[in-house]
Amino acid sequence: MSYASKDVQTSGAKVVLLFQFQQGGTVYRYVNQSHSITFDGMVWSPSIIVPDKFASSAEVLKNTLNLRVALSETLAQSFIGYPPDVVTSVTVFRAIIGETDKRFYWKGKVTNSGVSKAEVSLDCEPMSSSMKKTGLRARVMRVCGHTLYGPGCNLSEATYSKSVTVTAVSKATVTIPELSASFVLNGTTFTPSSNPFRGGIITAPDGTRRTIANQAGAALTLMRPLAGLASALAASPEGITVSVSLGCPHDVGSCVVRFHNAGNCIAFACLPTRNPFQTPMS
Repeated sequence: MSYASKDVQTSGAKVVLLFQFQQGGTVYRYVNQSHSITFDGMVWSPSIIVPDKFASSAEVLKNTLNLRVALSETLAQSFIGYPPDVVTSVTVFRAIIGETDKRFYWKGKVTNSGVSKAEVSLDCEPMSSSMKKTGLRARVMRVCGHTLYGPGCNLSEATYSKSVTVTAVSKATVTIPELSASFVLNGTTFTPSSNPFRGGIITAPDGTRRTIANQAGAALTLMRPLAGLASALAASPEGITVSVSLGCPHDVGSCVVRFHNAGNCIAFACLPTRNPFQTPMS
């Protein structure tokens, strides 16, 4: 009997849900029953995953899905402390025990997580929320609204990156002795006192990245700890090579002097400080 004919029956068919989670190149496959199952040559491990009601409506915000995953699962443990550095996609299939095919049921990504007692709660939004749609119009303001190295800014991150050696990591603080001295990058001289890497990006050997919140000489403070740095340094105590990219204050001066990118800067430095419709201009 086919999947379709069994799925519409009121009895005699055991329907299971197959959950596939993907984090970068790592894939986790689970089935909500007591023993493993094989579909399409792939093994789905037994797990306790409790989904709330699957919804489908014209309003994307009402189509969210919450999954409760047992804390003992490797997937759940990846969300303890800090969330993964890559997007976790979720695909749900329906399958019939005894049949060889499965049916697509739901797809989305994890947007938030929380730990409670013996489980991890994952809030997921459907893939339709990622479809291109009209967003907010750009605002006229004194700072540039472009994301550094992103669309609109159009700078090449590789051009403004520097390979350096990390010698110490303490939570969110990274020590890089080379940054305590002046250096030249892309024809421009930078001094430690100018905090050139504030707002920049550090890339660990495993490819994970973090935004740099501040620079004080040889010390960089990251937005939050980067596990890839600590593990790599533990394996090579003499130091590890990482890449750091210049940051940007998003003002006209920095765009001109630091990046020579005035043509793509949308900061309006000459905006008046007084509203002429509220205070007469003298």
